[in-house]
Amino acid sequence: MLLEFISIHSAAFMGTVAVRPAVPWRRALGIVGLGVFYSLFAGAFALIFRTWWPLGAFWLQTGNRLLGVRGSRSTDGSEQAFLKASWLASVLLYILCCFATAFLPLPALGITPAVIEGLHLPGSGLWISAPYRVLAFGVLYYALTAWWELVGPRWLERRGSGQS
Repeated sequence: MLLEFISIHSAAFMGTVAVRPAVPWRRALGIVGLGVFYSLFAGAFALIFRTWWPLGAFWLQTGNRLLGVRGSRSTDGSEQAFLKASWLASVLLYILCCFATAFLPLPALGITPAVIEGLHLPGSGLWISAPYRVLAFGVLYYALTAWWELVGPRWLERRGSGQS
């Protein structure tokens, strides 16, 4: 959840840099600069959890998000519209899934108190004391995100052409 939050936050800025009219090396430099900046946050989580995988995962997520930008090079502004809509969908789905998994009754699905104790999770809070909620968040958020990526672009194309 923490890495996805960083990824969503950085996507708005990196996406804007990726589609702006500039020579490719300037866009690449801007994206790398923003990536280094956001790596500080991923690095902080890596230090807190005493593992370095969050940095690699952040860069994999960042690369995945930027693949959609590189796949199309239209000049009519449709990339910017797609980026804005995708970013907004990510934010809304993230918030929706956070609230759903925080407030709805969810089964533990076999994650017993002994399993939770064995995880040795640092800190406290709802998602630490009930890690099955984080798992539910991930399943729900990524399923809805996949649905958006399948349906959203077609919906935007129909909307942009004036069809309903």
